[in-house]
Amino acid sequence: MAATPYTVSVPDDAIEKLKARLELTVFPDELDAEDQWPYGSPLADVKRLTEYWKNGFNWKIQEEKINALPNFRKKLSIDNFGDIDIHFVHQTSSNKNAIPLLFCHGCMESPASSNITNRHTNAYRAWLLH
Repeated sequence: MAATPYTVSVPDDAIEKLKARLELTVFPDELDAEDQWPYGSPLADVKRLTEYWKNGFNWKIQEEKINALPNFRKKLSIDNFGDIDIHFVHQTSSNKNAIPLLFCHGCMESPASSNITNRHTNAYRAWLLH
């Protein structure tokens, strides 16, 4: 399957559902620890980010910025894994001597901690070099 142009478009109702879930969030009690990071994100930070996602973040503006770039999707078949869909931006440089760059993102966790993410990353690199 060839790469096809792609436009990011999150439905308004999905954004409203997210805001409703954030509004209904029940937070735990604050830990009684001077340094909270060994136990996870400090509650004050989680509350601040929740408030930002509810009332400060404008997804439609971010969509416009993302869609201003040449976005594409492609299905890759990975041996012993199956098919995965990837989303990527393909933007060439006007400098004929430019060094190609590949920026990858994935799950929230570190790629080093996930065999699945490593398989995806390695498969994608192999596809690019093919």
